[in-house]
This record gives sequence, structure tokens and C-alpha cells, in this order.
Amino acid sequence: YASNNVPRFDHDPTTGESLGLLIEESRSNSWTYSQPTSDISFGSSATKTFNAATAPNGETEAFRITHNGSAGNSNWRATRAINFNADEMVLSVWAKGNGGNNYFLWSFQNLGGAIVRAGFKLEGDGETSIITNGNGGHTLQIEKYPDGWYRCIIIGNTDSSGSTTQFLYTASNYSESSSISGGSTLLWGFQLEEGAFATSYIPTSGTTVTRAADKAKITGTNFTDFFNQTEGTIKCSYWLGNDTTGLRVFQINDSDNSVIDIVAGSGSGSGGYGYINTGGVAQANGGQSSANDSYRNTLHVTTLAYKENDVAGINIKTGVLTTDTSAALDGAYNRVTFYQGNGETAFLNGRIQQVSYYPKRLPNAQLQGLTQQ
Repeated sequence: YASNNVPRFDHDPTTGESLGLLIEESRSNSWTYSQPTSDISFGSSATKTFNAATAPNGETEAFRITHNGSAGNSNWRATRAINFNADEMVLSVWAKGNGGNNYFLWSFQNLGGAIVRAGFKLEGDGETSIITNGNGGHTLQIEKYPDGWYRCIIIGNTDSSGSTTQFLYTASNYSESSSISGGSTLLWGFQLEEGAFATSYIPTSGTTVTRAADKAKITGTNFTDFFNQTEGTIKCSYWLGNDTTGLRVFQINDSDNSVIDIVAGSGSGSGGYGYINTGGVAQANGGQSSANDSYRNTLHVTTLAYKENDVAGINIKTGVLTTDTSAALDGAYNRVTFYQGNGETAFLNGRIQQVSYYPKRLPNAQLQGLTQQ
């Protein structure tokens, strides 16, 4: 979390290693009680215990569903109605098995007019299974966290806005009736978003909450004090998230649609590359890769050296140096942005690990070494 005008840094949940500056688009959590603390905030069914155990954030906030030993699945499930406002929604929660119940089942009675059942195995590296596909087009993801926790994600096709009653089961396999007496599932951090992928956790307590977009910039004298208008070299290392639609990692701008870009990737699968555009007209590319990369949670390194009619770049995926001798520089660049593509309407939705800037067009022989560091 961070206050306004304070950067957010993300870390590997297992090793604690810094992944870099987190850049995400604006999102809203429509689940009004992301961490339920009473039946009023969740629902009356099931044997539940609030604030029962240590959650992934280190606080005693985990919510437990337990099989109380009685017959009937209402004794090992929790129910709650939710509303959705788009054709696609993303549901997520952290889950941890206990007492032999190492499966979490999430069922929806009327999602897009059909029953949908999703299963998550809370062991090893985690596993998912669409038990009942309903109206189809659903995607499940599971992410492993320390201390037996997993983030369980459903990207659901709803076909329209509406409402659904959901059932959350503690189970010992991919069956709603498989719960072991005394077994339980711990849950924490419910989130409901509109979109095509999950983003970082947005806490709520009684109302929906919107997280502002991350817009990192260097402007004014903070920019002009270090930037060379006529030549330079940029090295950028970045982790891509779920969005790979040709977004800018590092962009030097002016007021006339002229830019020097480090581009993260594209939906067609091309790798990261450097790019110069003057007055809205493409001038040069450097280091572009046509390799089909696995983008999500992949570290990319792109290096771009620029000077009038002398551009070169390397993408670490290929190691091939690409040059261009037709670059017209603008000479009036006035800021750096670390997030944007298509104006300010698209965001990296990833992490910037490192940016190095040299106010000199380094020789081609040095670019290869920079890219490998």
C-alpha cells in the first residue's frame, strides 16, 4: 500500500526479493467486505469463525469455514450473494487448507444463467479444475504464497450484468460433499473486479473501494538536470504482468507527440524493443524481437542507444543487435513517464525492476554487456 504521490514496490512473496516499482491501472473492489468479520458482512450459512488465524498479511484476520460433523453440505459451506456489472468479472481470494481439507471449491448458482463450479487444490504448487463449466469461457488461476496460502482466481464469463448466489466449500477433493469432519479452509482478502485479469489486493470495509492508477513521472528540473537532448542510452529491466498489449515501460515525451520509447511487448507476441517517434511519425526501431515469449511473470531486459541518425538496440530474448540510421530526434523532450501507452488510457500492469540512463550514445560493443547485466 502507498499514500498518494508515494511509489508502490512489489516483492516476491516467498523470497522477499524486490520485483520493482509496481505499475497498475485503476481498479475497483466491488466486494464491500473484503475481509468479513461477522455474519452481517458475509452470510448466515455454514460453521464459520471470524478472525480465526494468521492471514497472509501477518494479522489475525483469516476467516474459517469448518465441517462441523453434521450431515448436509450446509454444514461445510458458506453462501453469499454478489452483484456483477460487466460481461467479465475477476474474483479472487487467498485460501489455505487445514485438517485434511486441502481443496477449496467455489460454486455459483446463476453465473451468466448457468451453474459454474471451480476447484482449487491447496497443495504443492497448487492446481485448478473447472468442475462445472456452465456457460463456458471461464479461466482459473492459482498462485502459491508462503505458509500454505494460495491466491485463487476466477476470470468468469458472466455474459451480462446481474447477480449470483455463491457457495464456498471446504473439501478434501474436487467434490462438494467430500469435506472431512473437523476439516476446514481459511480464507482472506476477497476481491471482485471488472476486467480480464486480477490486480493487487484492494481492502474494503462496508463500501466499494477504487485504487487510483499508478502514474510515475519525472518532470521539470528533475528531468532537465540529467537528460541529454542529443544522445543517450537507456537500459530497462521489467517484469510483465497479465497485460501484454504493447505498453510503454519507459517513455521520454515532448509536447508534440514525439517520444523515445521502451515498449514492453505486444498482443501479437513480439518482445520488448526501443522505438523513436518524431512528431507522430515513426523514425527508428532498435532491438525488436519477433520471438513468441511467455510474458506473464517474465523478466525482460531492453537496451536502446540513440543519437541523430544513429540508433541501436538489443533485446535479451534474441541477443541480436538491431540498428537504424534514420532517426530524427525532436530536441525538446521534457519528461519521463513509466507507465503509459495510448496516452494515459493503458498501463503496464507489471513491475519495473531497474532503469539505467547514460547521457551518451554508448558504442554498440557495450550494449551487449549492458543487456546481460
